[in-house]
Amino acid sequence: MIVVCNGGYRTGSTLVYSICIALLDKAADDYIYGVYGHEEILTLSDDCNHILKSHNWLPPKDSSIKTIYTRRHHLDVYASFVKMKKIGQAIDIDVIANLVEEQRRREHMLRRDCLTLDYEDIFDNIEFTVRKIADFLGVDLSPMSIERVAVEFTRENLKPKTDVATGSGGIPWHPHHISDDPSPGNFIEVLDYETIVKVVSAMRHKNFNLKR
Repeated sequence: MIVVCNGGYRTGSTLVYSICIALLDKAADDYIYGVYGHEEILTLSDDCNHILKSHNWLPPKDSSIKTIYTRRHHLDVYASFVKMKKIGQAIDIDVIANLVEEQRRREHMLRRDCLTLDYEDIFDNIEFTVRKIADFLGVDLSPMSIERVAVEFTRENLKPKTDVATGSGGIPWHPHHISDDPSPGNFIEVLDYETIVKVVSAMRHKNFNLKR
């Protein structure tokens, strides 16, 4: 089985990637994990379990590779970049270009057989999200095991205890991925009005589809 956790930057792909690994840990299944690009994924054999993360995977038609696609509202993504202090309030063309490209990938992904998860929904019911992922992977776990994995990935338990945390399966990841991230729909608390107007205008200028 090959599973690719795919999504744009700041859309929750790392979170879902870690959930997949935690589920296979509970199932005691062997697996290989890592961050792969599109071309690398195409060369892999499914003779063993692969749990992969990617930001540019575009599954071919009728591919046997399981894909979990995460998506997030564009203004929340921009606010997340600002909150992480990767960019300032001024318009960042590289981030806008990435959002435009992600929209093209989204249109491709929605024409494929994959599990699509909205960032805005993941934390509404994390146990339901974990169960959906487990069902998609074909992992047979007891309700108690599902609950234990879900508890591990609540916002409270994702708060960093140190400057650098280690996720499930020994995967190093930045703890501020989640704990410092603005809550879904709360971009208004991070972005000033002028920035919101500029971001929306820039996306429209690049034919970015503002509708979900």
